[in-house]
Amino acid sequence: MPDNVVTAVYEGDVTTVVAWLDGGGDVNDISMNDEAPAGVYDTLLMSLVQSDELTSRHVELAKLLLQRGADVNKVPDFDGDGASALHCIVDFQSYAGPDKLPILMKIMGLYIEAGANVNHKNWGGDTPLGSALKFSNWYGQGQKRCVLAVATLLLRGGATLDAVTEEFPAEEILRRAEMTQETRNDEHYLACRALVADVRAAGSYNEYARAPSKALLRFRSLVARGHARERKARTRRKTPREVALLFAPTFPRELFWKVAGYWNPRPEALRKRHAPVADESVSPPGAPPTSPSTVT
Repeated sequence: MPDNVVTAVYEGDVTTVVAWLDGGGDVNDISMNDEAPAGVYDTLLMSLVQSDELTSRHVELAKLLLQRGADVNKVPDFDGDGASALHCIVDFQSYAGPDKLPILMKIMGLYIEAGANVNHKNWGGDTPLGSALKFSNWYGQGQKRCVLAVATLLLRGGATLDAVTEEFPAEEILRRAEMTQETRNDEHYLACRALVADVRAAGSYNEYARAPSKALLRFRSLVARGHARERKARTRRKTPREVALLFAPTFPRELFWKVAGYWNPRPEALRKRHAPVADESVSPPGAPPTSPSTVT
C-alpha cells in the first residue's frame, strides 16, 4: 500500500483515500504496522482506529471503507498477532484516553453493524471482550470508564462470556483484576462486574436488556387487575398523562410493549453515570435521551 495512503488513513484524509480507491486501489489491502513488532500487518479498518488524532473524519472514513466493501473480519494471513479490527480498537482505547472514547465507540458500532466477529480470538486466545477486561486496562479512572463502555457495546453485539481468554470465562478475567484495593472498590469495575453477572443470569444481553420492559408489563397487569394503583405523592404532582395512559387497562398490550421497548432504564443508567462526555451517540445502543416518569 502506498505510504501516502497509509498516512491519509491515519489522518482521516477521506479525499486522498477516495482518489486512491477510484484509481484502482484495493480496499482490503494491508500495510506493515511500524508501531508494532515486526511481522504485524494492518488492514485499512485496523489502521484508522490507531490514529493519535481521532476525529469525526475517521468515522466518515470508516463508513466509506465499509461501503466500498472493506472486510471487517479480514486478518492478514501472515499477521503476527491474529488480531481483528475490533481487537485494534480495544487495544488502542487502553492508552488513547477517555477523550477518544466517543469516536472509538462510534467506529466500533459501525464495525459490529457491518458483521464484525465479536468472538474472534487473536493468537493469544483473547476475544475482544477478553482483551478489554484484562487487569492492565483497569489503571486510571478514565481508562476504567472506557473498559465499561467497550464491554457494554461488545456484549450488546453478541460477545460471549465464555472462554474470552483461552478457556477462561469473563468472570475469571474480572476476578484477576481485583488484585488492587483501588480496582476492587472502583465504581466502573463494580458496574462492569454487575453487568457481566446480570447478562450471565439473563442468558444473553438481549434478554438482560428486555428484563426492565417485562417488569413494566407485569406491573401494568397488576394495575389492570386492581392490585396496584397510583399513589398520590406529597408534592401533589400528577402522573403525566402519557404515562398514565400506558398503564390504563384500555391501552393495547401490543402498543405498550412497543413503547416500553424504547425505554430501557439499564442502558440509560449506565449512560448517565459512566459516559465520558455528554454525547448521546456514544451511549449504550438502545438508550433514548429521556425516560418516562415513574408510576408508583
